[in-house]
Amino acid sequence: MTKESTFTLGLAIAALGLTVAVPGTTLAQLATDVQCVGCVQSSDIEDGTISPLDLIPGSINTNTIANLSITGNKISGGAVTGAKIANSTISPAKLIPGSINTTTLANSSVTGNKIADGVVTSSKITNGTVLLEDLNQEVIDAINAAAGGATHTVDCVGATGDFTSIQDAVDASSGADRILLLSDCAEDVVIVGAMGLTISGDEDGNMNLGGDHTLTGTIFVDNRTAILEYLTVQNGTGPGIWFDGAVIGFLNNVVSTGHNGSGFLLNLASIAGVVDSSFTGNGTVDYGAGIEVANGSSVRVINSTMSNNGDDGIGVFRDSFAYVTGSTLNSNGVFVDFNAGFQIAHHSSVRSRDNTATGNGYAAVEVGAQSFFRSDNGDTLTAADDGGCDFLNNFNCPVGIDIYRQGYAEVRGTSTLNGGVQGAAASVFHQSLFEFRGGATVNGDIAAGGLAYVRARSDSVFNGVMDCNTDNTSGTMFGLTICRDQAP
Repeated sequence: MTKESTFTLGLAIAALGLTVAVPGTTLAQLATDVQCVGCVQSSDIEDGTISPLDLIPGSINTNTIANLSITGNKISGGAVTGAKIANSTISPAKLIPGSINTTTLANSSVTGNKIADGVVTSSKITNGTVLLEDLNQEVIDAINAAAGGATHTVDCVGATGDFTSIQDAVDASSGADRILLLSDCAEDVVIVGAMGLTISGDEDGNMNLGGDHTLTGTIFVDNRTAILEYLTVQNGTGPGIWFDGAVIGFLNNVVSTGHNGSGFLLNLASIAGVVDSSFTGNGTVDYGAGIEVANGSSVRVINSTMSNNGDDGIGVFRDSFAYVTGSTLNSNGVFVDFNAGFQIAHHSSVRSRDNTATGNGYAAVEVGAQSFFRSDNGDTLTAADDGGCDFLNNFNCPVGIDIYRQGYAEVRGTSTLNGGVQGAAASVFHQSLFEFRGGATVNGDIAAGGLAYVRARSDSVFNGVMDCNTDNTSGTMFGLTICRDQAP
């Protein structure tokens, strides 16, 4: 058969709506020139980035992408390849007409490292798994405009990002803007302008403690609202994070470590929430607690760690308040400096629940100067071990709770107070009060004096000696002391 007759036969069969397998060049022609209404053709996409062999028939067509929003000039070379769309990873059911268009695909914002097999599904798009940082700046700004803020990226090494310092990004921000770190930075940051600013080190979207990047320096916030999240702040010359002057803020998965002062200082009527964060190794030069709350400030701490700080785990002073739950306060302070896991003084108060405080310098809890501590439930408060110390004859032994100068402490519920190997559960002096009740357990001795009042309720467990004898009154230690052992 001649070439002409072969061609004529093919036309006749095609006219009848039939198909025929033709070898050689004809098969190649069918593979490269597939034609259908609404399909994405190789001529639509420059440089052959998506060829017919890379697509499953019908997976991308006018039914899934309105108004031909994907055309050749809208996808950069290599951005979407067969490996990304194979096996129906992106199917018609996964796309909303018009959802991929010039505003979402501009500047190669969707690239190979953003899409892997099975990553983009309808459930992941609706539940927020595709995050802002996966989109280009045009989309981010549009979303944030609706939400009241924009995102600014910071790369302190200058490779990418909108700014090369956090401070520059802060100064350029307004409203509820978000600053996202793309690298480690070294600077002191001052926030005095923008209200509701967020600083985040969560570049990769993993939401890990301490984030992906570190700020070597400090963050100072003055009379603003601010959020710090997924960020490590280290080695500052003063307090690592300082809220001063009626600040309202929130710390989430923040690590603050190695500062000369406290890891986190709230001062002058500031208020903060702290969740899943860590404050360790602070107070290397000056007074330094994990968290210091002062001068009419308040904090709520949840599931966090305040350990190995030079002075206190949490210090609450001068008309301030802290509510701490599910946290760890271990190995803080130096014994001779009377430091503690919880330090409460000067008309301040702390409520504690489900916390562990052990191995702290002088006491798990030290409360005085007309201040109040209450262990609501589930706490384990243990004195640092000192096997060579005679507690009842040496009141400077490490102790579970030290109450002085009109302080008041109460342990209740399932909380346990332990006196360590030296059996020093509590010392109560100078017109102070100590009460344990509601099923609480006290293991160790109690030394009391100076118009102290100790009350052990009958629904509690006490394994130790009260060093004011078992009388209701005793003058054996620094004046009158009242003890009520197993009183109703």
